[in-house]
Amino acid sequence: MVLSRCRPLSARLRLFGAQRAFHQSCMVLNNAALFSFRHRLNMGAMDDSVVQQAVTHHSFDENSNNDALAEVGRHAIAYYTLEYLHGKYPNLPSDAFKAVHGAYRSNATLSQLGERVGVQHVMRWERPQELEDSIKEGHQAAVVSCVRALVGALYQAQPESAKQFVHEHLLSRPVDLTPVLESTFANPKRQLTAELRRRNQKPAVSRLLSESGRLSRAPVFVVGVFSAEKKLGEGFGSSKKMAEHRACRDALLQFYGVEQKDFMLPSDNGNYTPPVLGDTHALA
Repeated sequence: MVLSRCRPLSARLRLFGAQRAFHQSCMVLNNAALFSFRHRLNMGAMDDSVVQQAVTHHSFDENSNNDALAEVGRHAIAYYTLEYLHGKYPNLPSDAFKAVHGAYRSNATLSQLGERVGVQHVMRWERPQELEDSIKEGHQAAVVSCVRALVGALYQAQPESAKQFVHEHLLSRPVDLTPVLESTFANPKRQLTAELRRRNQKPAVSRLLSESGRLSRAPVFVVGVFSAEKKLGEGFGSSKKMAEHRACRDALLQFYGVEQKDFMLPSDNGNYTPPVLGDTHALA
């Protein structure tokens, strides 16, 4: 006969009380973190329960989670990013436009945003046990869903607040268009010729601006591309052909990468005038 040792009733009550106090302290700590997080992101008017749902991944709770809010936020981020890029870079080619638009909405970008504002300290999720699931449902995916859900919650409460959040935390980050645009320049000289023809400007003419070491092992040529008397771009190289290629590429970069400083967005309150349909880049 084996006798089991049981704790006295008083000891069990003390243990139960300690566990209950621990869970209450965790709840208070979580509420304090949510309160701080909410006010740090200027979401003070939003109810704690909504913020809590926005930072609850479906791996933590299959019934009450942020899936619906994340879907709303995904579309809101796509819309506000789309209209911003359309207004700021009016001459951006369609391929480059899609690449930049996708980069702003990518999981890597949204995950960095979430880590920057402290989503990882308040989100509720459970780490997947299987390696295959960790790729789709890992820490980055949970952070991204929380960021989208926060934007979705803001959009449902006040669309202007969601727009302000996207502009302050996402669109305020600088973006380098050079590598994106250069990837679309298969033949810069031919594309520049087509672009000038579309704009009813005189054809491009290459002119040698300067050179050094023509007879040496490392010559340098500087070529400029002109339309009439207007200089469009400039490039250098170890040969005239290379310098001309870079000058044409520089001219396209300056045209397609032009930024509008003051522009109105469709979501702004005011008289928005859309650009003329069909005014897009030339296909060479």
